Amino acid sequence: MKSFLTLFLALTASAGAVSIKHDLGTVDLPNTPKRVVVLEYAYADDVAALGLKPVGWAREADVPDYLGRQLAGVPSIGTRAQPSLEKILALKPDLILADTGRHKGLYAQLSKIAPTISLNVFRSDYQGQLDALGTLGRALGREPQAQRLLDEQARLLAKSRLLANNGAGGLLVAALPPSNLFVLHSRESVIGDLMGRLGRTNLSTSAGKDDNLYSLDLEGVAALNPATLVLLVNPGEHNVLDSWGKNPVWLRLRAVQSGKVFTFDRDLWSKARGIQALGQITRQAVSSGLLQDQPKR
Repeated sequence: MKSFLTLFLALTASAGAVSIKHDLGTVDLPNTPKRVVVLEYAYADDVAALGLKPVGWAREADVPDYLGRQLAGVPSIGTRAQPSLEKILALKPDLILADTGRHKGLYAQLSKIAPTISLNVFRSDYQGQLDALGTLGRALGREPQAQRLLDEQARLLAKSRLLANNGAGGLLVAALPPSNLFVLHSRESVIGDLMGRLGRTNLSTSAGKDDNLYSLDLEGVAALNPATLVLLVNPGEHNVLDSWGKNPVWLRLRAVQSGKVFTFDRDLWSKARGIQALGQITRQAVSSGLLQDQPKR
């Protein structure tokens, strides 16, 4: 009887046990995590989509609106680039979700606080974001929910692609931060990759192995001379177009002359990246006329 009870308790204790391979090793989770700290917006998005509210998150002042609403009241543990180890420790997490590019140097310290999964979600491509959601579904014991979300996005992508104008010219996707930069999202970035999967050709390829976001000057933009420009801006912010907007070189661009300059929210399109953001971005690419190559009026 005693041996049966011991076996039963052992099986019960290990029911939620799982080993997760990630960029920096393997994490053994003896139980399904309940207290999760997220250090990137993609994780915040995916964890919320899976029906779990994190106990802490790394954030800046200008978070994507939908994440701000969904995670209202969740304590901040610092910025994504500089999370506070002390604040993370105080929350007593049983899982930390880190970004490999940003937090590789902190991985050993984070792992001493709680099991830590590190994936390249900030500089990944579209498939990388989907793979990250699959990994989280397994780690959090929510694989069916993750698969449902992945299936929904696959259907949305396929349906949206049917609307794409196959004769449309190439495009450029660029974020315009308040620092006078024109930051290209290459075809290897999540948004650049998504545009290609939706039937639009991104003219910008990666400048280096891990450099799927990089700056370009006005002459570089003119050399590519895209048929369509996708600009990611925050309303009211100073940006590089304040100086480029009246420049004859800018005004001669094909996209500018044909009225095919599309603007979208930078916080959503350039920062969020999780499964909810991908769905919103896909829908906006359709509703704006971008996929259909309809000139802005």
